Amino acid sequence: MTTSDVVSMLVRARVVEMPCVCYYSRIDYPEGMPSGRGVVFWSCTVPTGMKLVVKKCGVTRFGADPLPNLKVVIEEQVDTVTRFHEYEGSYNEPNLEFSSGVFVMFVAMNEEKESVDFGAWVMFDFVPE
Repeated sequence: MTTSDVVSMLVRARVVEMPCVCYYSRIDYPEGMPSGRGVVFWSCTVPTGMKLVVKKCGVTRFGADPLPNLKVVIEEQVDTVTRFHEYEGSYNEPNLEFSSGVFVMFVAMNEEKESVDFGAWVMFDFVPE
């Protein structure tokens, strides 16, 4: 069972409100996430009758300010159309909303020219449509 599965179950059971999911590159890349690499750290199809609201997101480095090309990418897929929402910096309030049936992924992306240790986070909620 993945972190995505656990968070999704807790939200649907209404045990957790506005959860925050995080990803740390050291987990998969002890020497830093390679340049041009992205990792999906959470995904779900928005449940029927609900909408997914992305409240806040950001990236962080270990003991330093985030570099400009470290991003949280929120990807939405509806039928054959894919849209990307990219956020840099340690704090953003995108207030994105995704309707039921939309497949959503949170991606930590390194577009720097070198390997970098960093973290990405997204705070979100499921609300009735």
